[in-house]
Amino acid sequence: MNKEQALQFLDDPRRYGADTDPVLLRAALKRLRSPETGYPVIHLAGTNGKGSTGAYLCRILSEHGEPAGHFTSPHVLDFLERIRINNRNIDPDLFCDAARFVKESLQDMPGFKDLRAFSLQMFTALVAFRNAGVRFAVIESGIGGRDDATNVLIPRVSVITPIGMDHMARLGNTVEEIAAHKAGIIKPGVPVFSAPQTPAAGRIITEAARVNNAPLHFLPESQIRIIRSDPGETAFIWENRLSLKTRMGGVYQAENAGLAIMVARHLVPDIAEEDLQEAVYETSMPGRRQVVAEDPVIVVDGAHNPHAIQAFCKERTKQSKETGIIGMMEDKETEAVLSLWRNCFHTLYLVPVQDTRSWHPVRVKSDYFLEDDHVVAFASLKEAVQKAKQSDTDAVYIMGSLYLAGEALTLFAEAETEAK
Repeated sequence: MNKEQALQFLDDPRRYGADTDPVLLRAALKRLRSPETGYPVIHLAGTNGKGSTGAYLCRILSEHGEPAGHFTSPHVLDFLERIRINNRNIDPDLFCDAARFVKESLQDMPGFKDLRAFSLQMFTALVAFRNAGVRFAVIESGIGGRDDATNVLIPRVSVITPIGMDHMARLGNTVEEIAAHKAGIIKPGVPVFSAPQTPAAGRIITEAARVNNAPLHFLPESQIRIIRSDPGETAFIWENRLSLKTRMGGVYQAENAGLAIMVARHLVPDIAEEDLQEAVYETSMPGRRQVVAEDPVIVVDGAHNPHAIQAFCKERTKQSKETGIIGMMEDKETEAVLSLWRNCFHTLYLVPVQDTRSWHPVRVKSDYFLEDDHVVAFASLKEAVQKAKQSDTDAVYIMGSLYLAGEALTLFAEAETEAK
């Protein structure tokens, strides 16, 4: 099986959707010889920050000499980003071998046709991690947690990142409903580590931990003191004494890193402070406040839901004259996020996303900003970027979708290649 064949098997649109039958999932794992029992699993759920928190955690563990696997989604540029080992995309041969084993082991299984793509991807990651000899596996939930395919795993630790409004059609229309889904990953007696939460989400998590007799640890906000947050770097003090920097910009990245440190110290108590400093600084993920150009500064970020956008906008100043290039999927909460973005940026450029579910910029402009001269619709991301470069702007942020982030990173990589 080559990479193309593996992707046809693992990313078949006919298999999109959510698995809801844990009995079928457990039977599949048994057929695969229970790869998830070969290493401790760290299970992550949350609305925002799962990918970054998981990446920090894997980097910290590997820096300490503990090989770590990371299953995450979606990807930005390459499907292999979804399965990472020691913070590198999985080796293509290892990926193909694992996918082949999953297919050959399950194709004659009753119910195989009912397994969803996400579950097959998770199985492939678990098998690949076993084959690679990892010491820990960080597994992110897809959507929610309680009903997610990943919830059949029995973890060493459960981790909940910040909870906000997203995927409401599946998870509910209130923070409490969404938090109940996320807190559904809490297992009897399994320690839980949580980022700071809203009071409503915090109450749900606390009650779920109590019912399951699971030790609960919230990240104290007092543990983190922000020194500086620039587009390409965040500097902070941890526990009032340890100076840390991350190359992923945004104040919230300090919380993501802090949560990862808490979990890592629980798993491996003797991690040296210099290993923490090195790991946090070297952690990176594509499309997370990534600087792709200077003069003007152009930043690519995958923020797309109200919770993430609110966190971003808190860091902006009224005096800054920044441009937002925004592209979204039509099924997202358009009105809510547009009002946030309009108050955040001096100028908005609306662009399509290269996906059949993309919104229509001209229609969005007409529906929401008909008489606003500081909101402009463009036919493509490339046109909007060219216009932004020619404008009088302090910085440009390309946001709204990880699909758009991937398109932007490809666009700038091609431009850099042409310039050489």
